[in-house]
Amino acid sequence: MRNFVMTSKSVTVGHPDKLCDQISDSVVDAYLAAGIKTGVTAECAMASGVIFLSIRAGSEAPVDPAALARARGRRGRI
Repeated sequence: MRNFVMTSKSVTVGHPDKLCDQISDSVVDAYLAAGIKTGVTAECAMASGVIFLSIRAGSEAPVDPAALARARGRRGRI
């Protein structure tokens, strides 16, 4: 039998990791809802009340990432 280490991570509601995942998902969902057929990647990070978004999309879309982040942040109580 091989030696291995199994790890697991769980965060609670309102945790920055969970909020960042939700914001990134919201951005990707908005691009998909706009009918964008090319790839889109969204990454999010937080620091002391500031949200950093990095979005790479293969085409333009009528998406307002800042508004999506603010809306998700209000629901997640940043």
